[in-house]
Amino acid sequence: MTAARFTAALALLALAVVAAASRVSVAALLATAGLAVHLFWSRCSLRRLRILAPILSFAILLALIQWLADQLSPELPLKTVAVFLLVSAATRLLPWAQLLTAAPPRSRLFPLALFLLFLRHFALILEHETRRLLVARSLAVRKRHGPGSFTSLCWAMASLFRRSLTRAERFYAAQTLRGLGE
Repeated sequence: MTAARFTAALALLALAVVAAASRVSVAALLATAGLAVHLFWSRCSLRRLRILAPILSFAILLALIQWLADQLSPELPLKTVAVFLLVSAATRLLPWAQLLTAAPPRSRLFPLALFLLFLRHFALILEHETRRLLVARSLAVRKRHGPGSFTSLCWAMASLFRRSLTRAERFYAAQTLRGLGE
């Protein structure tokens, strides 16, 4: 079961790379996104579907900017949503607990397993830092909408970017000292 889940997750990640890098037709993108949605939603409750709101709003904003520039092409927003859905489905399928034990340290899959675990580690750190900053912002700002609310949100996001860069530099320095960063 673990090998099948790992293979399916890698296939979805490879499909995401192909969808992002090539000129895929809209029908193929929609079919790919439909597969990812089916896999993703079969494991999610309806309350968790709100995580799609940021990527859908980004795709709508991207299409709006293209429309304003008179270069409307639905390919890029659809690719963005399809890649997000494929990667989300792949991360749900990956057996994270068994990832390092599935590949022996001398195999060719071991660096890939380490890379995937590093990516997951930083995604979790970014998620926790974002949640912490937004909770601190909500406690510091009296009104969610009003004077100063957008400015405080901008400062919180700038702080998140600065803290993420600092943590990434520390992690890279530690990995370079151990010989893994080269």
